[in-house]
Amino acid sequence: MAEGYRDWMLTTAEFTALLQELYHANYVLVRQRDCFKTHPDGSMSLAVPALPPGKKPLIMSFDDVNYYTYMQNSGFANKLVINQDQELAAEVFTPSGRPVITTAGDCLPILEQFIKKHPDFSYQNARGLIAVTGFEGILGYRIAPDNDRSNTLEAETAALTKVVDWLKQKGWEFACHSYTHNSSWFQTAEPPLERIIYDTDKWKRIIEPLIGKTDTYIAPFGSFFGPDNPCHRYIIEAGFKYYCIVDKSKKIIFYKNHLIISRFNIDGFNFRNNQYVFEANYGDLSKIIDNKRIPAYKPYARNRKNFLAHADFFLNAPTIYVWGGLGLELTTKCLLDLASEYPEYYTPEKQAAYAPYLDKNYLGCDCSGLIKNFLMGGVRHFVRDNTYDYNSRGLFDHAAVKGDISSLPELGGLCLYMQGHVGIYIGNGEVIESTNNPSFGNGVVKTRLSARPWEKWFQCPHVSYED
Repeated sequence: MAEGYRDWMLTTAEFTALLQELYHANYVLVRQRDCFKTHPDGSMSLAVPALPPGKKPLIMSFDDVNYYTYMQNSGFANKLVINQDQELAAEVFTPSGRPVITTAGDCLPILEQFIKKHPDFSYQNARGLIAVTGFEGILGYRIAPDNDRSNTLEAETAALTKVVDWLKQKGWEFACHSYTHNSSWFQTAEPPLERIIYDTDKWKRIIEPLIGKTDTYIAPFGSFFGPDNPCHRYIIEAGFKYYCIVDKSKKIIFYKNHLIISRFNIDGFNFRNNQYVFEANYGDLSKIIDNKRIPAYKPYARNRKNFLAHADFFLNAPTIYVWGGLGLELTTKCLLDLASEYPEYYTPEKQAAYAPYLDKNYLGCDCSGLIKNFLMGGVRHFVRDNTYDYNSRGLFDHAAVKGDISSLPELGGLCLYMQGHVGIYIGNGEVIESTNNPSFGNGVVKTRLSARPWEKWFQCPHVSYED
């Protein structure tokens, strides 16, 4: 598998397995626009749809659905088509050069077949966002004025229109991915404004009439120039109020008349470099990764980088403080098991207090449970192991490297200790901890180092701090 393909692509087998993992993780496809509300003054706010119990919203987007000429004769699909059964399919060329129409040849047809088998994976007919450039046409059809094509422009446009209409009727939506996808324009902090004007206007002039208006801009290369940059302002004022970048943080930033949405790219690069983030959020990578990949799958390492990713995952997940909890989903069975293990603590009154959170995807842990979850395999590969079953004091006592809080190194991933409590220092004077202290919140929260009377710091046992 060539380096570029290995880093930025998935195989069809990997995408098929990914869908199965997402389905098992209770994700359901939703439309991006259904997750936000636009107010009369143009401002926007979060408004997640009322999904079936236990389901989690998922917005899926696909970049560069253009089928560029460089992809020809390399095992990629050549174009999207509607087959004889009136289903979405891909035209794929065999190694001998013979065209084959198949529903298993690319992501969009594969997703359609998955939804056909699992209709509950799509909420109210939602599909995904199709992000297209324009310089080599779209969806495999060479409709740009200067494209080389096998048919006349009129025939190519007519064939494309049939596919676009089918996709929109099924619930797919389109997004602008720039016209040129020019790295020298978009991978720089200060691109010339005239270049961005040229690019945006050309996309709207040539591509928008073919797919309809869209208010979503999926930035090429995940670029973001800053909210006050003239290039960014021009794109927003061109009618794009959803500006999507690439960032594993999953943050959403609201501005007066638009928002910035972070997207996590599912590809070989993140399989290797952000494995813990992927597995904690989306699925078991060992069940997804293709055996053609080198290096092959191996469990994530217990190192400082992954420890920080673990803390960040819990900070952004729905959590509730559960004494004795190990970071597992707070189901009715989980609470009953805790009550059986700690009957004196989990009185009927305490159990009743957790009723609003049961079976609703909340993860429950106490301060040491946040750390023990990582040591016992993390959310995706958790296996209870008494080797790592320390309370807060036990974690500190088993640490090989430790010191007084006055000597705390500026190193994210260290642990902090005070009597009866432990947290994870993430740097810049900030701590991630699980607490039910009314001053800080209930569940996994981020606090200031100075807000607590921390006494000691230590390197977490069984975690490598060698970068």
